[in-house]
Amino acid sequence: MSQFKFFSQDVNRIVGKQRYRLLFIWMNRNFWGVLLYRTERGFYLLLGESYRFFRIVLLPFLNLIQAYSNVDIHYKADIKGGLLVLHASLGCVISGQSIIGKNLTLTGGNVIGIKKKCESGSFKIGDDCTLGANAAVIGPLILGNKIIIGASSCVVTYFASIRIPLHQKIYQVPCADGYESRYLEVYEKMNTEILAFFKNKPNFLVMEMGVNFDYTTLCTFLNIETIPEDAFPHARNNKKRKLPKYKLYRDLRSLYWNYKKDYKYYK
Repeated sequence: MSQFKFFSQDVNRIVGKQRYRLLFIWMNRNFWGVLLYRTERGFYLLLGESYRFFRIVLLPFLNLIQAYSNVDIHYKADIKGGLLVLHASLGCVISGQSIIGKNLTLTGGNVIGIKKKCESGSFKIGDDCTLGANAAVIGPLILGNKIIIGASSCVVTYFASIRIPLHQKIYQVPCADGYESRYLEVYEKMNTEILAFFKNKPNFLVMEMGVNFDYTTLCTFLNIETIPEDAFPHARNNKKRKLPKYKLYRDLRSLYWNYKKDYKYYK
């Protein structure tokens, strides 16, 4: 029965706020791909491992739907409701070893697979995660909630699960994953101590974005009378980064440094 509930949540995400889409949902590739997975998953939960023998009889029909939907989700994959594939024509593959939370969004061309045999429960993706176009997640690994993976990225390690000796000494916990509150507690404590130490000292200045991040604040602190009229420089100027010339400069710079460092793919 859980698969019926999950499929209802899947359909709600496919339809969105435009309820009239229910009239045409049967023409949606995403719909057929998710329906096939939920149906197979339901039979697998009902019949257990014996379903693989029963599945042989259904293979021609299953392959036909899979070819149309371009969505290949293994029936052993444990995926909660709200699954959405935005561009199913680009393809999508999900391994049977994966355990995935609710509201997974796949842009298209995505792979969620494994590079070696995973132990049970060692390949998990949390709730409300999104994979950009052609992004891949290769386990075993564990991703938290609300993770956004950029287009054409390949994730093989979740930084929060990496055990770094220095971090263990600072935070007194094994890693960030599962101990987010401890990391936040240590950060806020250190930040408070630093502000308290430098409070009321004439050689200390705090500049905050959107508050006092400007030339006036800096020049007053440095006792500079002439205050520039230009906008205060910002390292990540999004308007500048979108310009074609800047993109060309960035790509050429990347090629130059890769060649200078003699990376393997230039050999």
